[in-house]
Amino acid sequence: MRGEATLASISSLQNAALLLDLHAAGVHAELGEVPFDWLAVRSTAPGIQPARKVEAAQVEQPARAVVPVLPRAEKQLAAARVPSARVAPVADAKVWVEGQGGGLVLVVHGPGIVTGRARELLGRMLKAAGVDEAEGATAWVGCAGACKGEDLAAALKALAPQRVLVLGQTILGHWLGKSLGVEGWQAAKTQLAGCEGARVGVTYPPDLLLAQPLFKRLAWQHLQAWMEAA
Repeated sequence: MRGEATLASISSLQNAALLLDLHAAGVHAELGEVPFDWLAVRSTAPGIQPARKVEAAQVEQPARAVVPVLPRAEKQLAAARVPSARVAPVADAKVWVEGQGGGLVLVVHGPGIVTGRARELLGRMLKAAGVDEAEGATAWVGCAGACKGEDLAAALKALAPQRVLVLGQTILGHWLGKSLGVEGWQAAKTQLAGCEGARVGVTYPPDLLLAQPLFKRLAWQHLQAWMEAA
């Protein structure tokens, strides 16, 4: 009995020493006796059961969103921020024309011709550039929304203008179908459809010049280049 106990104790000590050596060498797991094919498509490895069935059930069920309870005033504010789905989209605006062609045509973005202080400033700008409305009938072309470039081109072609002055990058963008900007047009001199044979210029609208006087110098340069163009 003592011999069996001594052998058992020696075996336990050897096993313990072996485990310590393996742990010190960085071995923390051993291979199982049953080989496992990792390339096979299986829901669960053979002999291995899910650790927690509750977690599997939680994965199958989508998590519920937590809806905060808002006070009445905050609910009204949140509802005001959300656009109504019943609002119909704004249709393309129609191009309007006022005046007679054959002379100077001013192209603007808005519901009508320029009025008030902006009209006075525009008159002084044209007079300084050597343009007199008495030389020919002055016409206006514009639209108040997202008009189409082909509609603007058709309106200008029907007027057969000698000079065309586009006021602002908004109407210019609708005309070209892209956002170019006043200075971008001055650098590229992009052809505007419907103005073939006319002297075309582009500058800032007078209402912008009233709000930002620093742009007046650039506007004057635009007018000079417009009048000097062949």
